[in-house]
Amino acid sequence: MMVANSRVKLPAPEIVMTLLGLGFAIAYLLFFYSSGAASEIGEASLDGYIEVVLLGVPTVVLLMGAMWLHQTDTDSEFHNSLVVWTISMAVLFSVAIRTALSVIEPMLTMEEQVLLLLLSAGFGASAGVIIGIRSIKARHQQRQHDRSRERARRTEAKRSQLEHLNQYLRHEVLNEANKISGYASLLRERSSLDDDLADYLETICHSSEEIEIFIQSIRTILDDGSFEPEFETLDLSEELTAEAAHAERTYPNADITIEETDVSVVAGEMLNRVFRNLFENAIEHNPGEVSITVSATTEDETVTITVADNGEGIQTADRETLFKPPTAGDHGYGMFLTRNLVELYNGTLRLADTGEDGTSLEITLMTAEVNRAEQMSDSPATTGVTTETESTAATSGVHMEDH
Repeated sequence: MMVANSRVKLPAPEIVMTLLGLGFAIAYLLFFYSSGAASEIGEASLDGYIEVVLLGVPTVVLLMGAMWLHQTDTDSEFHNSLVVWTISMAVLFSVAIRTALSVIEPMLTMEEQVLLLLLSAGFGASAGVIIGIRSIKARHQQRQHDRSRERARRTEAKRSQLEHLNQYLRHEVLNEANKISGYASLLRERSSLDDDLADYLETICHSSEEIEIFIQSIRTILDDGSFEPEFETLDLSEELTAEAAHAERTYPNADITIEETDVSVVAGEMLNRVFRNLFENAIEHNPGEVSITVSATTEDETVTITVADNGEGIQTADRETLFKPPTAGDHGYGMFLTRNLVELYNGTLRLADTGEDGTSLEITLMTAEVNRAEQMSDSPATTGVTTETESTAATSGVHMEDH
């Protein structure tokens, strides 16, 4: 047996408020013409004008209440309360005034009683509109506050979950890297290998050691919310030469040329990851033989390191995602993390040029001066080198896998 839905669909609150306003207006007009108030207005009587103003105010307030409901962005489920407040206050005022006058002035004419009824109901309805709007706003703000707290709670729970997962993954990766390093060291000590195999084994040992160092560094950064990088003076030529040698061992098709870079910079122990990521990015995303040239230009207190390759360049669409984390998947974090490392050392990283002849990236760092490292460690990561490089970087993009 089918049972009909007993819920009655009520008209929209703004329609009800509009009808109430029009209802008051019609009641006022009928009163004017039936009581002779219209003739007082025609005769320019002050009493007639006062009655028009007093009776016209509630109509305006009710119609403004309807307009507010139509335009407001508060939760619609609260809107019916405005109608309830309006009607309730109109009835309350009417009863209260009528009761009070029956005691104070019981000998009122019918015309005076109707006028007082209209006035009390109108101004009661107006008060209901004001109270109702304030009530809706308060409830809406409270709900927004509750939603914000709930979002914050969920965010904190998710952050905590991700933190535990991150700790677990770092622990597992570090354990496996230790195993690789340990077995590779045993193999190197106990085996007699030809030159090629020895080189491969050396690469495995070096890479596993680098993984351990990198994981430990990331753990230090993430486990301490108030992490401040330890600045030190580093020889740029040594950093670049070591990473170039590592890249050429890992990628036989790569040829890396380090031009004159006789300068020291103020950075930290993870600066080598910046150069490694840039070299590997250039090699892995360009087919065939890859030639990379690294040069440095010193100006005032900064040095600009240019890493240029002879690859195919970067597609225009890919430049839009420069230094941005991927929205999905587990690849594409390399350049995002690289830029963050550079900025950690008060530097900048930008795409200088790209096209058919290759791609150039520029890193700007502070040069080492007397007491520079000590001064930087007192106020780490508080200033950028330039604003122009950041604005340029925001409009470019490169391919990079998570290294």
